[in-house]
Amino acid sequence: MDEITRRMLINDDKIAEGYFPRKYKCSQGVWTIGYGRAETNGLRDFEKEMLNVSSYRELSYLDENEATILLENDIDYFETLVANEFDFYYKLPQFAKYVLTDCAFNMGMTRLRKFKGMLNAIENNDWFNACKECIDSKYFSQVRRRSLRNALILITGDINIGVEQCDEVYNILKKRIK
Repeated sequence: MDEITRRMLINDDKIAEGYFPRKYKCSQGVWTIGYGRAETNGLRDFEKEMLNVSSYRELSYLDENEATILLENDIDYFETLVANEFDFYYKLPQFAKYVLTDCAFNMGMTRLRKFKGMLNAIENNDWFNACKECIDSKYFSQVRRRSLRNALILITGDINIGVEQCDEVYNILKKRIK
């Protein structure tokens, strides 16, 4: 994805994840720190060196700058995974790259791969059905506002859609999708 879209995703994920300087268990029971760095993602060697630790378990505190660096690394890492997994990725518009990378970061590649209907719709530039599949999912029931925002980005093509607009637009869409 281009640098402007990448920066927007990083900033939006900072808001969605929130900054937690100390480890906590997320809603899925996974130890997490900073801006959503899950224990299951571990630390890459260069991150261990930067943070002066030998493993994720040694992390007890991240300042905001360190958390931002880890988030940027995660976005780059998950974008690479998505691009390598789905050969149609490079043909997609920026907004679709944004959504796929955000979904991979938020739920992981294993869960993203299970979104066959949404992935098929995205591959075929069928934004209405991509939106519908995103809303009609377990993901939606777990992280409603984030998944709704991603669904609305898919149908509008606008990564600038505000969180505050989500509920209003969802109520309108809900009537039309059924």
